[in-house]
Amino acid sequence: MENSTAQLGQVAKRNEVLNLLKGLACIAVVFIHIKFPGAVGIILGSSLTHFAVPSFLMIAGYFAFEKDETVIKRRLIKILKIFAFGYLCFLGYNVFVQILRGFAIEWLSLNFKYTTPIKYAVFCTIDFAIPLWYLIAMAETYIVWYFIVKHKKENKALYVMPLLFLFKMVLTVYCETNHLPWMYKINFLTGAMPYFLFGYYLHSKETFFKSFRYSSVLLVIIAGILISMISLFCGFHIKFSCIGIVFYSLAIFSLAIKIPKKSYCRPLEYIGDKLSLNVYIFHMLIASVLSTVCSKYLLNIDLSAGLLNWIRPILVVILTLVWAQVLEKVKIRF
Repeated sequence: MENSTAQLGQVAKRNEVLNLLKGLACIAVVFIHIKFPGAVGIILGSSLTHFAVPSFLMIAGYFAFEKDETVIKRRLIKILKIFAFGYLCFLGYNVFVQILRGFAIEWLSLNFKYTTPIKYAVFCTIDFAIPLWYLIAMAETYIVWYFIVKHKKENKALYVMPLLFLFKMVLTVYCETNHLPWMYKINFLTGAMPYFLFGYYLHSKETFFKSFRYSSVLLVIIAGILISMISLFCGFHIKFSCIGIVFYSLAIFSLAIKIPKKSYCRPLEYIGDKLSLNVYIFHMLIASVLSTVCSKYLLNIDLSAGLLNWIRPILVVILTLVWAQVLEKVKIRF
């Protein structure tokens, strides 16, 4: 009876608008890594889709509002379990492929060194499982947030949010301008914590954010998108597109909180609620499996040729959704 009541409470608190945002975000993540050809791929993969990961992080912060350390600990353990499963899937697939190619020992020695734990923890980077950076950053964010909540310092933690955003933008502009490896701009302090804090802050000031005019929020979104695209096409030496991405991501989330909480698109809301995390985690693995199956050693299909180059991102979305649905059914079953 107690479990049923808790489940009813969770259903009552479900925010379909945020589920819709998660559904859009997980599909957008696929288009970041599995790009369409030409200008469409550049615009989507380098600008318009980059609201996706910030949205997941802000939603996590939004639902952390007024949650005690017990809830935060439970969410941390859940993230760690998902990370372990995802890590084993990526590792198993890559080892299997390298065994077939005859390079398993070389691959293992390249990917597992004494510096590997540092790379995982500090830079949130796993070279053979790129999407898992999000889970590492999220786990580290929850660890920090657990102690913040335990010592009742939530409001004081919000004071560092502007500094973290400033640090994020400066670091990202520097790394992208100087063509440094992407891992140098990815860590939980710049990649996750500022967005998490903004989600928490927005929930604490929700009435204030809802008072903004729609036109003002839309103006920030448009301005942010334009800023994010200028450095892509105008050839500026300084790559400052991340500044626009930060502002339009915050504005999109503010808009999602502002609009009436009701259902707008059931399929996308279901994807966001049930499948989005697994779509985010496994889309690159599915894309790799697809490429292997279509390679000259099996089907001999060139996915980069002609129309297939346009179909490939959409096919990866469909296959990843199917895989995510299978995992959801298994989870319900067991």
